[in-house]
Amino acid sequence: MTTTYTKRPTSKLSRCASFRIILASIIFILTSVNIFFAPKLLGPAEYPSNFLHDFKGRSLIYSYNDNTIGISGSRNHTFFYADATNSSRLLLQIAQTPRPIPDDVINITMEQQRCRRHGLQYGNRTTRRRIFWGSLLADDSWHAIGSVALETYGIFDLAVFVESNLTQSLYHRDIRFFPGSEAWDVVTKSGMFGPTTKVIVDYYYKKDPNLRGLEREHAQRALIIDRWK
Repeated sequence: MTTTYTKRPTSKLSRCASFRIILASIIFILTSVNIFFAPKLLGPAEYPSNFLHDFKGRSLIYSYNDNTIGISGSRNHTFFYADATNSSRLLLQIAQTPRPIPDDVINITMEQQRCRRHGLQYGNRTTRRRIFWGSLLADDSWHAIGSVALETYGIFDLAVFVESNLTQSLYHRDIRFFPGSEAWDVVTKSGMFGPTTKVIVDYYYKKDPNLRGLEREHAQRALIIDRWK
């Protein structure tokens, strides 16, 4: 009796599954390398490795090489919270914590490289351009205000807020950021927008029934431009 063995062909499903496993393994390895080794291999791309920045007499030393931040005298910094609680309170504390501004010191070589990447020529400017910013203010959450402060820390020379005692639909509302209030202290005294950024809160009280919706909003924004001047 003769026994015949027939080799079973590999199914397409098995080949596909094997390919997926191999691909997933490669992605996992590449991701692990990027997470654990990239910071050491690549280093910072934009900023000098070390610099010293002074914040109102407090020395702040930041080292990109060892990822450590040393803040001397930060315990003496006054934090303002107003009515913020839980996560919003924590966010405000982080936003108000004094820290260095990465591009506060102009590095000519770095500036030349930045301009070259965008096809521009560096004009040997030794001071930063003054940037002015403004926004309407009302019942915004502290999460929104704190997040903007974190993202723009040290960028603006002047930040202007305008608050109105009327809504866009002409309904009365109480002024929230009046001078001397805790909310006013948070945005004007905390330094959350930067160690040298001046913050102004102004008010729009005009009761013109003909100004509604976007027209009233444009009128309030015009006040921002006046304060920039």
